[in-house]
Amino acid sequence: MRLKLLAATLLLSTALTSPAQAMPFIPAFIAGGAAAFGLGTAAGAAAGAYAGAALLGFQVAGFLTGPVGGLLLSTALQFGINALTPKPKAEGMQGNVNSAIPVRTLHFGPLLIGGSLIFAEAIEGRIYYAIHHGDCESELIADWFNDLELTFNGGGYVNNPEFVYKGDAYYTLERHDGAPGAVVSPMLSTRFPEWDEDHVGEGCCYTVIFVGAMNNPKAAAKLRRSQGPLGLGVPAYFREAYWGKVYDPRLDSTNGGDGPQRADDPTTWAYNDNWALVISTYRIHPDGWAKPPSSVNWARIAEQADICDVEVTGRGGYVQKRYAVATSIAFTEVHRDVEKRLLEAADGMRFTDSEGRWFVRCGYWEAPTITLTSDDIYSLDCAPSGNGESEHNVFVALYTDTRLGYKTTTSSAWKHPDHTGPGIYERRAPAVEIPEAPNHNQAVRVAKAVGCRTRSSTRLAITAGLRAAELREHRFVTIAIDDETFDGDYEIMSYDETEDGLLFPLQLVRSGSGNWTLEPGEEGPLPSYDNTIGVAVTVPEPTSFNVVAETVGASVRLRATFDPPALGASDVVVEYRPDAGGPWLEMVSNSSLGYALSDFVTDGVDYRARAYAEDSTGATSANVPDDTGLLVTATVDPVAPGVPVAFSATPDGDDVDLAATASNSANHHAIRFWRAEGAETFADAVDVSGAIYGPPNGSVAATDTDPGDGAWQFWATAENASQVQSAPTSPALLMFNLETETEDLLDRMSALPVNAGIVAIDAFIASLIAAGTWAKRDVLYVPIHNTIDSLLNWKGASYPLTNHNAVALDPWGAFQPNGTTSYLSTSYAPGSSAGVALQNDNHMMALSLTDTASNNVIVGNDNMSIVPRIPSNVIGVRTCRRHRTRRQRTPTAPAL
Repeated sequence: MRLKLLAATLLLSTALTSPAQAMPFIPAFIAGGAAAFGLGTAAGAAAGAYAGAALLGFQVAGFLTGPVGGLLLSTALQFGINALTPKPKAEGMQGNVNSAIPVRTLHFGPLLIGGSLIFAEAIEGRIYYAIHHGDCESELIADWFNDLELTFNGGGYVNNPEFVYKGDAYYTLERHDGAPGAVVSPMLSTRFPEWDEDHVGEGCCYTVIFVGAMNNPKAAAKLRRSQGPLGLGVPAYFREAYWGKVYDPRLDSTNGGDGPQRADDPTTWAYNDNWALVISTYRIHPDGWAKPPSSVNWARIAEQADICDVEVTGRGGYVQKRYAVATSIAFTEVHRDVEKRLLEAADGMRFTDSEGRWFVRCGYWEAPTITLTSDDIYSLDCAPSGNGESEHNVFVALYTDTRLGYKTTTSSAWKHPDHTGPGIYERRAPAVEIPEAPNHNQAVRVAKAVGCRTRSSTRLAITAGLRAAELREHRFVTIAIDDETFDGDYEIMSYDETEDGLLFPLQLVRSGSGNWTLEPGEEGPLPSYDNTIGVAVTVPEPTSFNVVAETVGASVRLRATFDPPALGASDVVVEYRPDAGGPWLEMVSNSSLGYALSDFVTDGVDYRARAYAEDSTGATSANVPDDTGLLVTATVDPVAPGVPVAFSATPDGDDVDLAATASNSANHHAIRFWRAEGAETFADAVDVSGAIYGPPNGSVAATDTDPGDGAWQFWATAENASQVQSAPTSPALLMFNLETETEDLLDRMSALPVNAGIVAIDAFIASLIAAGTWAKRDVLYVPIHNTIDSLLNWKGASYPLTNHNAVALDPWGAFQPNGTTSYLSTSYAPGSSAGVALQNDNHMMALSLTDTASNNVIVGNDNMSIVPRIPSNVIGVRTCRRHRTRRQRTPTAPAL
């Protein structure tokens, strides 16, 4: 008896290839644009050139009122709008649907796909049914019944024990991969005359499942217990495969690449889940936007494809592409909505170049190459941080994990380091929905990008001049208006231009190189990829656990330390409570760095602390019983330990090896090493090692990696468990990569200049040595950072200048005598002073910045001088006006 011959089989006819749909070009932000920033569609409605779509994909209806418009849109509202707009998920295809008209779908990337039941019939106890998976090609990875991956015997029958009874196999498959040149199903056409040449299924991917007759009632009782699509106990079928071939311009020898692929010939395309290739292929795909290949900037796509292909190693040692994508697209879905959610998967933006060609950029830091200065900016409004716009400080993403059975799950939380910590309430933002992202690492990176953008320190709305026209194809720009509040690098969230093309409104968010990369420990725990049922999981106990009390200002807290667990293995949970009793409280733990911190506790009170490990499944190591744990007394220790001894700082190439020995103080807890420029004091020093814990009289060491050229001072200090510091050791002064002549000059100075000045001095001396003029000089005087050291003879300790009547100094500029009584003198005399100059083999020149109309200005000494006269009296003696003055001087040191 026939069960079903669905009308949907007609969809497999070659005559029903879908017509190409072409959505009109959206000139501004697609579906509301740079929503992570809260920008509305009106802001870019006239732009047409830069369509930076869907950073988060939140629909925003218009540009809000106020000085910065959409800049002030509540982040909470953005997330709320997102939550009201459900997004298609590939996981939704993981089922067998009994539907008369299956939804036609296009898939890209690795996916586990079920599909629609398009045919079912039973003959003499045998069952045939067919599942339509999608309207694209596929390359098989594995077959699945329910949640079991299938294996097959030599005859092509499923031989998993769950589908075999006493050695008899009953299930077999006939796969159609959707490739061109499809033929009618042999399994169906030989059994059912209705399945004729009108059911070839050109371009359709489907699977026919045959179930043999189970004449043994015990076989049927065992093998037909599934809640499958027919209600007859047969299992649901899923195909795990690579789906949807894409075009790669890097493999097209006619389009700047090397290979046989051609943009206008889909038969030459190949499988690839590279984000840039998938989204650009959808742009030209016959079942996508169906745009002509010439409308895409393929050189830009190739650049982005290279960026996406870079391998990223995440937690647990898993390696994945920087940006991949796995998605299912219904033919009924609006193209701009598809493109929008594809952009979200890689925190991407779309652009249109000067020739009107479309391209995209993924979430990736590229140092700005264009700078806007105050000369370029006509108006500026800002929304600084701390304005109450968003209190979210914890961000997660909803993604599809290929290692978790292609299920949609929530990533671990990314916590904003500037807005979380002890005593700060954690407020989790609604999940960023990126079901197209196929792995945990990518999901957390996108969540971090959203978090950094949401809590950006500065947001600007500016109107710029023609210089901004160059930003049409750029994602980042530098603002340099000599105001530290606003100067820096920004992400361009919207780009517009006025009708006359002279002004360009821009909306910017302060950005940085770390927004799209994860530091160690930032990824957080992975989902549990061990789906084994009934197997006990052993989570090892934390090792080297210890707890001490430490002072923070006038308060005290507990610090626990332990060995960091293996990457991705587990997290360490540390709890504490008063020894007298009470509930256990959890410390804020950083498992990857091996420490945890409590809230402030009561001075003088005894506390118990305990630790256990917890893996991503929630399984834990054995908890310590309530009446045990390490005992610690929370006491503020105001007494500093002794100063470290045997301190040394030794150059090692460009690095510095630091060593010190702790004093004999009983309360010694740790040593820190410090560095400052030679011109600075210990108050300016930075900690280059962190606390290095050790016992009294113990020796410790650290390395300061490549501090840079110039002069550096190093110190060591000790601290007790309350972080009370000792006095510093005497400084050790080291000089790096300087000429010997420069070091000699620095040794004679009363006070060192900053390192930027030292580097400038060294470069000047090196240039004189290279030119051969250094050796020909007996004296050289150059105005530098202070008056005393500007009197030094750079060539040696002899013949310094003498300052008469307080000649003033313009640091790093020039001497400034008063014009009447102040002057500089030297005891050097050519010929009579030791040196290379002879009495009759010299020349000298004096340049004055002002007119000299009198005869009382004398330059030189008794042996060699210039006596200016009134210009009309002496031929060849002239004054030098400012615009004709030439002076040889040291390069101006930066930031002085």
